[in-house]
Amino acid sequence: MENKPLIITHRGRADHIFAENTIEACELALEQGATALEVDVRFCGSGELVVFHDLLINRMTNKAGMLFSTSLNELKKLPLVSTNPKPTFTPTLKEFIDHFKNTVPINLDAKVFTPIAGQFAKYIVRAIKASGYREQFWVSSFNPVFLRTVKYCSEDIKTGYLFQKFNLLRKLSNPFFFVDYWHPEIAIIDDKFIEIAKKNGKELFVWTVNEPEEVNHILKYDCIKGVISDFPHKINKYFGQNPAK
Repeated sequence: MENKPLIITHRGRADHIFAENTIEACELALEQGATALEVDVRFCGSGELVVFHDLLINRMTNKAGMLFSTSLNELKKLPLVSTNPKPTFTPTLKEFIDHFKNTVPINLDAKVFTPIAGQFAKYIVRAIKASGYREQFWVSSFNPVFLRTVKYCSEDIKTGYLFQKFNLLRKLSNPFFFVDYWHPEIAIIDDKFIEIAKKNGKELFVWTVNEPEEVNHILKYDCIKGVISDFPHKINKYFGQNPAK
């Protein structure tokens, strides 16, 4: 493939040493050969956008509760679960962007499932614009209404539509919910789907690509802009990019 796809670390994971979605994990992922980052974004209880995947805080902290009812002040007192003895904590989106701005491409995966999400769209667009490097970022989501709202807030912010199936509803809604990229799950990538993507002028970010055979499967397609992986340090050698030793 002449233009090698981006190797994007899923949830900022790197060898699973540091807690996911942390600045420390993302830094290590880049050292190990990732060429782009993907992290998750949600509202916490006090109204800030934070880099966190789950609706519950149980899995990532030693406390039970809902993220949307946990304030930022509380989150900052809860070390995240990891195998590394160095404690890590949930970063705000602002902290994350300030740290990585003007570096590598970054995919912000917005975890928003309510039909009306204008405030979320407004805040995430504001954070991207404040970085001064809006071309570095793109926003993805399973929620096409949210992605359309992002475009209403700022037409030049790139968006990506996440999906596991490309059914009739998605085919019909694509023109209405215009997005820049498609984020399909690896299982639906075949010649027929690639033909549809090209017909619609879409570049693809494919998830979650973890195995050598999955890499080999997608290397033949030239519309794949990036692959999102839990193990970028293992798959990067198959793309001939900076293989981790």
